[in-house]
Amino acid sequence: MSHTTFVADQARPAGTVSHQMAGRTVRADVQGGILTGIGDTGFIVGAGVSAQPGKNEKVEIMGDFNIGRIAGYNLIYVSVNGLYDIHMKGHDAMPFIGGGLGVTHVTGSTDANFQLIGGIQLPVKGEHVVRVSVRFLFTEGGPVALLASYSF
Repeated sequence: MSHTTFVADQARPAGTVSHQMAGRTVRADVQGGILTGIGDTGFIVGAGVSAQPGKNEKVEIMGDFNIGRIAGYNLIYVSVNGLYDIHMKGHDAMPFIGGGLGVTHVTGSTDANFQLIGGIQLPVKGEHVVRVSVRFLFTEGGPVALLASYSF
């Protein structure tokens, strides 16, 4: 992987650098946060990757794998999402919204459900960014995840 600056200076925050793979912008990240639902609160940790298809500066495809614990149960949570990045001229922070599929596995039961995501991306030194997001999973118990991630 080589480092490069974003092509469209007006669309991307100044000074933000990302990785390129096969001509596409790619980010890997680690994440963690809290999970609420089923009348309880727990934790979740994991890793993910996101990529921008082609030269589209506003659309991302993101996938992640997480493990956690809530209400005394172990949890596996995998998701695939489409994100729309909202670029604001003159600001380094970048809000994003999106949705996708969240698959959860808790004590022998596996469910796949639609989810919505919203959050903000903040640049830090070099090619790194920090994202804070909220995810709403449309399933029984209505779990909500508040996640913070650090990309590299």
